[in-house]
Amino acid sequence: MRARGWDRESREAVVMTDSFSPGDGPPRFDSLLIVRLSAMGDIIHTLPAAAALRQAFPQATLGWLVEERWAELLCTLRYPRSGPRSPQRPLVDRVHSVNTSEWRHAPFSFNTWQQMAVGLSQLRGIRYDVVIDFQGAVRSALLARWSGAPVVYGSTQPRENAATMLYTRKVLLKTNGTHVVQQALALAGAIVPNAVIPTPIAEPDVELPVDPDAEKKIAGLTADVNDFAILNPGAGWGAKRWPA
Repeated sequence: MRARGWDRESREAVVMTDSFSPGDGPPRFDSLLIVRLSAMGDIIHTLPAAAALRQAFPQATLGWLVEERWAELLCTLRYPRSGPRSPQRPLVDRVHSVNTSEWRHAPFSFNTWQQMAVGLSQLRGIRYDVVIDFQGAVRSALLARWSGAPVVYGSTQPRENAATMLYTRKVLLKTNGTHVVQQALALAGAIVPNAVIPTPIAEPDVELPVDPDAEKKIAGLTADVNDFAILNPGAGWGAKRWPA
């Protein structure tokens, strides 16, 4: 899976940012956190932006905060959630998970408070330098701030307007007619001054986790099948449909 990086279309999606000025020089981050909690399609649409961040900051620790039910999009089920990257967790160094749906259904349960305390303490303990909230919801912005990072990026026009009160850096994105993948790339690109990338960067490789056991099972199921394709052309929102 390949997607364009910060090309002309992605840069045009950024209308304004109050983040770094050209005189600030190249930013140096030891750790970055992506917040994109759900859902499956939205997480997949954010993968190119994550890959571009990995390419721009190859030595930085890259974390991702995600709902538990979607964590397998970033790391296979039985593989450690942190440590050196591998085919089982190819993109990020750490996967942090939350279960906000379960927490909302049992807000006064001891198990809920225990899960919240353990998970959020681990998240805060990493001491991320910067967080980018791709979700644009109040809950995602709250979690971004809870991480303890001194800098939190988000859109000036998020899904839930109240989220902007929790951002320290706001990016005005060109959303009309711009695909959500390009919007995510533009939001990620806002933390990188133009001086750092004088020419369009190469297309980032986007890899999904690979489970060897699952690969063997699928290979057995398709052993007697020649060529086949799986198509899912639909999308719920117009902004998620590639122009035909």
